[in-house]
Amino acid sequence: MLKNIIANVIGKLWSFVSIFLFIPLYVKILGIESYSIIAFYTVLQTFLTLVDVGLAATLNREFAKTTTSISYKANLLRTFEYIYILLAGIICCCTFIFARQIASEFLNADTISTDNLTDYIRLMGLIVGCNIFVSLYQGGMAGLQKQVAMNTLQIVFNTIKAGGVIIPLYFCNSLYTYFYWQLGCTILFCCICRYVLSKFVMLSTAKPHFEYMKSVWRYTAGMILMAVIYAANTQIDKLAVGSLLSLTNFGYYFLAATVGQAVLLLVTPLGIAFLPELTRLFSSSDHGSGKQLYHIFSFWTTSISSGVSAVLLVYTIPYVAIWQQNIQIAENIASITRIFVVSFFFLSVQLAPYQLALANGHTRTNVITGMITITLLWPGICSFVYMFGLIGAAIPRLIISFITTFILSAVIIRKFLKGEFRKWLLEDTMVPVIVSFIVTFLLYHLFLLFPQGYLTIVYGTVIGGVIIFFHGIIFIRRYPDFKTRLMSFGKSFIRYQN
Repeated sequence: MLKNIIANVIGKLWSFVSIFLFIPLYVKILGIESYSIIAFYTVLQTFLTLVDVGLAATLNREFAKTTTSISYKANLLRTFEYIYILLAGIICCCTFIFARQIASEFLNADTISTDNLTDYIRLMGLIVGCNIFVSLYQGGMAGLQKQVAMNTLQIVFNTIKAGGVIIPLYFCNSLYTYFYWQLGCTILFCCICRYVLSKFVMLSTAKPHFEYMKSVWRYTAGMILMAVIYAANTQIDKLAVGSLLSLTNFGYYFLAATVGQAVLLLVTPLGIAFLPELTRLFSSSDHGSGKQLYHIFSFWTTSISSGVSAVLLVYTIPYVAIWQQNIQIAENIASITRIFVVSFFFLSVQLAPYQLALANGHTRTNVITGMITITLLWPGICSFVYMFGLIGAAIPRLIISFITTFILSAVIIRKFLKGEFRKWLLEDTMVPVIVSFIVTFLLYHLFLLFPQGYLTIVYGTVIGGVIIFFHGIIFIRRYPDFKTRLMSFGKSFIRYQN
């Protein structure tokens, strides 16, 4: 179990790191407008793989059951493969037919022709059609508890897909080069994932059994609904910006969102690590231990996200300039980036209540909150873009994230941890936020006395370290028994080394 958690955390972290490593190279080689097409590809891919998410999650769940036979698993996988062939065909046909309409309605390019945009979108459809099979096979590996193999393959091929393409782009800096590389890598990755999974599930004698769908369709439908809500929540604003503003502004918006998303991505591994134990404690009715673990999880989630947010808010321009090696881009997206940082901070605060609901098998509140967000986001973006331009596109998400954070948290905590909402609000949330921003404010003004530039990375690291130090002191005072456990662990470790 531990190695699977570690593998998942490493996989998530590498996905996060690789984004920041390769995006500046894309922008430098291709230009901001061409990079915007790559950003749109990410958005389109999210929407085109909604059904795939539900089926892959179903396969994960069925493969994880110890009561099902190997032959059942093999036949179920073969059944899903037939369904995926149909889905891939639909995706490819739809993108081929509607590519020109998508190019004209959602992509307002200045220098790229509509014909080229149409070709790019059709290539995107082919890539997504192949990639859904990758998700299926990864779902099977995850269900068989082969997360180490799954994440190793994911890291290697993500590196080849995202980083390896830099070499051909250097010699031929065309989006055709980028998308043909992605297509080739995806086909190869698909074949390798299927080969690895077939080592654990014998596919040679498997046959499709569509009657199996009768027992799993409800779960699949539920997962598809959750995927639709998630995709709409995370991508609908980008579709709105793409249709309302120029492709260059869409690229700026996507870059700003990527920086802000760092706040949430850094605490997501905590959710992966804590959810299994939260589920175990609440399912075994050990609510006392579950309550304490929840507060620990919530405290550190807010501590880390508030610290990262505070540092990003004061060093937005130098950090983006260092990342992109372009001060003009940094200045253009500074304001909207700060809005995204605060928005994703509120989403990070939601992580603990969200996981508490999942640990208790409760999804209704999350679904309702997501649907309300979807309903309000598109008209809000249209109105604010009309009034304020690009920066207005990020304001509705900030307002909605702020409101839903406290509504979602209040409903879920009062449902599963009665009498604990005040403690969550004051001790788990307000205290870490206040400490993070006071430390950042004081040290930021102190470091203004020294040279800036690349040294701001050092200053930000120092500020983050001091924030974690003070949060650690607060944590030990709240949970003195953890100090004893840590000291005991340290002594045991020293004895082991000797």
